[in-house]
Amino acid sequence: MSGIDYSKWDKMDFSDSECDSSDDDRDNDFPAVTRLDEPSSVTYSQNGISVKPQVSVEIPSRQDGAEKNSSKSPPEQSTTMPIPIQSSKTKSGIDIITKNGGRFIDPVTSKDVVYWSQDRNEVVVSILFDHKSIESRNIRLDVRGALNYGDRHSAVGEDKGNLKISVVEAGGGNKDTLPLEIFEGRLAYSIHYAEGEDDLDWEIMTTSEGSKLIRVTLLKSVPMQGLTIWWNRPFLHFPMIDVVSDIEGRGPSLGDTIGSGSDNKKSQHEEWKKTWDEAHDSFRDKVKNRVKEVIHLPE
Repeated sequence: MSGIDYSKWDKMDFSDSECDSSDDDRDNDFPAVTRLDEPSSVTYSQNGISVKPQVSVEIPSRQDGAEKNSSKSPPEQSTTMPIPIQSSKTKSGIDIITKNGGRFIDPVTSKDVVYWSQDRNEVVVSILFDHKSIESRNIRLDVRGALNYGDRHSAVGEDKGNLKISVVEAGGGNKDTLPLEIFEGRLAYSIHYAEGEDDLDWEIMTTSEGSKLIRVTLLKSVPMQGLTIWWNRPFLHFPMIDVVSDIEGRGPSLGDTIGSGSDNKKSQHEEWKKTWDEAHDSFRDKVKNRVKEVIHLPE
């Protein structure tokens, strides 16, 4: 090994190049970091970078403070949404869960309260339940008759389906004393699943008073694309509302007296509905009596 000459490495410089540069040069080599202690908006322009804190605006909606669940995945726990139910100061809270809908007391139990609201595309049903004896994780939702997403614009037929909410097992108490069925009803109108889904969206929501609601979202199906159907009730055993006067923007608000102008509008609506029902019946008869033709293809 004595034949190897190591002298060629004696004059090599292994020092850090940054050590030879000035402090200013080193500062330019590293990025400047600005810590944002709150939600802010950052704007890049010719004048440089400006950072402004964002102003948070709380918009009440059915998603606030709630975690969605499918019927096969019951909620593990509920969160709080400031919608009081029984206080005299809670008119705005009631308005949210009954907008374009109403409030219903089940005649069978005479105590189960159901709220429902709607817009052009969906209906949200809110059902109070006894959360002290029923654990949220034991609640199951079963629906029959909902259309697939691709069939949402072809809702025809008399049977609209059925919705059932039940308890599958007791949560630490006596199983015999727990109600096994929370709610059941036949749908008054056709509904459909969301795109790519085969279950309804539902959630458990806690009010500011400590009560709990099961909120089920029903997506509206229509006979043809472009139609908007305002429901007069979500289930057949519910009382019907006036879709002319009780829908926001279509007439007097809930509880107002309907005047002569509204009577004319109501009669026009009834006439239009009658014409639509006759056309719908005629279409069903044509489909039912359609004669099949055999087409021979050349071999």
